[in-house]
Amino acid sequence: MPFNQTAALALVDAVKPFIEFHSTTAILKNPPADWTSKVRPAYDIWAELEKVRERVVSGSYGNEHEVSFAVYAASIVSSRVFGG
Repeated sequence: MPFNQTAALALVDAVKPFIEFHSTTAILKNPPADWTSKVRPAYDIWAELEKVRERVVSGSYGNEHEVSFAVYAASIVSSRVFGG
């Protein structure tokens, strides 16, 4: 599918409430020291989604698949942090 900036922005913005509801983003961003040394480093999902949004606004994506995959990649990392 060709890149549609309006639809891509809607996608990025629409996923935020779901992540907010289903994640503990504050802990992901600033986990306990034991967690970062033994499991995985901190992860700021909001910063990652903002990078996707900035690329959408600048028109950097070539098609809708690239946008969808970027949103998926940004959000799936957060679910894997807690073994989801």
